[in-house]
Amino acid sequence: MILSLKNITKKFGDRVILDRLSLEIPDSGIVALRGDSGAGKTTLLRIICRLDKNFDGEIQGSKDLCFAFVFQEYRLFDNLTALENIVEVIRKKPDASDRKRALDMLLRLGFTESQTAQYPRELSGGMKQRVSVARALLSDADVLLFDEPTKELDEALVSTVLELIAKDSETRPSVLVTHREKDLESLAEHIKLTVTL
Repeated sequence: MILSLKNITKKFGDRVILDRLSLEIPDSGIVALRGDSGAGKTTLLRIICRLDKNFDGEIQGSKDLCFAFVFQEYRLFDNLTALENIVEVIRKKPDASDRKRALDMLLRLGFTESQTAQYPRELSGGMKQRVSVARALLSDADVLLFDEPTKELDEALVSTVLELIAKDSETRPSVLVTHREKDLESLAEHIKLTVTL
């Protein structure tokens, strides 16, 4: 177990979003979060990585854990190209091998080499999504958090993204939010825990 959440309660005003939720995130594999819109899935991701500290309950685990978060809103650097958005977060002093890894990942995710030099304003929503996913997968983070990582992708790209997430989860944990039952079916052998909110 890399992280343990105990009796997490989160309210927005009088509305209880999470009510005494407890779960353990294993050292590897996928924790799948399911539930209707507004059930608290994204809120729970934000609590896990300590972006949201306004909750009751306890999180046990190293304070030094590093998280990579694939947000629904992409969160790319506007002044960096698709490739640079990945290379610049791999580590403090990226080298040529990091650039090659980032380029190879983008090519695998359906980019052409010229598209890797485009800026976020020139990319479609699906392309931004793939840059975000690639950035997380190539990071040195201890835990990956995915909030609807396949929401704007066609089926061929969905398969590729899920394969990459599944492979990565063999060596470190991922927490995945998706509304797509097909995604969960594809990842079934890698899912260690499913939480319905």
